Amino acid sequence: MPATARFSVPVCVLLFACDPANTDNDNDGYTADVDCNDADDTINPGVSQDLCDGVDADCDGLFDEDGLPTVIFADSDGDGFGNPFAPGFACTIPSGYVTNDDDCDDTDVNVNPDAKDICNLKNDDCDFFVDEDEPPIKVWHDRDEDGFGD
Repeated sequence: MPATARFSVPVCVLLFACDPANTDNDNDGYTADVDCNDADDTINPGVSQDLCDGVDADCDGLFDEDGLPTVIFADSDGDGFGNPFAPGFACTIPSGYVTNDDDCDDTDVNVNPDAKDICNLKNDDCDFFVDEDEPPIKVWHDRDEDGFGD
């Protein structure tokens, strides 16, 4: 048997442990251990304003604290005045909504705080008084049609 030479070759294996907490996947300068969304570079602890968008952009655990939603009211009749019984919240005011709740009849475009209270037995101007701008005229029935009432 021929003698074979055995060589002992050292094998070096370097293992790189990837710690996901120390990575910055979105390259915004904040690692995943402090960045609440490491896939979006617009969301990180360095964001100066957390706007009203339903996202915690500054990673402080609070949502939209720098741009709070506005209270809005449905304006079904389109007169610019909202129904006090139909409130909601939004960051931007959608079509069909307003920021006031001054309408006393949101089904009639002619009934709102800017309307004139005409003689129709309705509170047209939403001020709790009926027909004060144009009060009703007192009339009497004229049975014999002589121009004078009974």
